[in-house]
Amino acid sequence: ALNRRYEDQLIAGIMYSYTYNEQVYQKRKNQIYFNGNIDISGNTLALLNSITGSPQNASDAKTVLGIAYAQYAKFDIDLRNHLKLSKNTFFASRMILGWGIPYGNSTALPFVRGFFSGGTNSIRAFAVNSIGPGTYRLPDSLQSSYFIQQGGDIKIEWSAEYRFPIVSIFKGAFFIDAGNVWLDKNNDLLPGAQFKLEKAFKELAVGGGFGLRVDLNFFIIRLDLATPIRKPWL
Repeated sequence: ALNRRYEDQLIAGIMYSYTYNEQVYQKRKNQIYFNGNIDISGNTLALLNSITGSPQNASDAKTVLGIAYAQYAKFDIDLRNHLKLSKNTFFASRMILGWGIPYGNSTALPFVRGFFSGGTNSIRAFAVNSIGPGTYRLPDSLQSSYFIQQGGDIKIEWSAEYRFPIVSIFKGAFFIDAGNVWLDKNNDLLPGAQFKLEKAFKELAVGGGFGLRVDLNFFIIRLDLATPIRKPWL
C-alpha cells in the first residue's frame, strides 16, 4: 500500500469546494469560517476501460497510456471559530475532519491526496507528518528516515489558541492541539492503524505550548514552542 501511494498515478476526476467566511467582517465579535470539499476520481476512466478493455501494470492496476489511474472518493471539512474576548484578546479554535475511500483501481489514496498530521500548521508538538496512522509507529531503525511518511485515509484534528498582546507589535498565544490519522481498512503490516470509533478518542496525539507573534499587519512572523502531552503509540 505504501508503494502504491508513491508510484506514478493519473488523477482524473471532479472536485467541489464550498467556502463560507465571516472573517472578512473585522468588527464582528464571533467569526465563523467553513470550507468543505468533495473529491471524486477515476470513475469515468473506469467506465471507459470497462468498455474498451485496459492493460494492467505489474501491480495489477489498470492503466491509461501506461500509467495507473487513481480511483477514490474523498471528503473533508475545515471549521474555524474566531471569538473576540476584548479589544486585543481572542480565542481561536479549529476542527478538521476528513475521510478518503480508495476503491476499484486503488488500494490506497495517492500521496498528494492522503491525510497527514503533525507539524507547524497541524499538531505543533510533533514533527511534520509524523503522527499515525493510529497507534502505529515506525521501527526505531527507520525513525531517522524523514521521508517515510505513512499518512492515512481518515483524519480528525482540533486546536484551540488564546491570543493576547504583549507590547507594541509583539503578541503571545497559549495553545493546545490534538489529532491523528487512521487507515479506513485493516493492514496487518501496520498494527493499530485502522480507524475504530470507540478507540479514536484514546488514540489522539496531544500537544500544547506557548507562541510568540510579530504582527506586521501585512504578514505575521510566528514562533511556537510546544511539547507532547500524549503520544498515541504509548
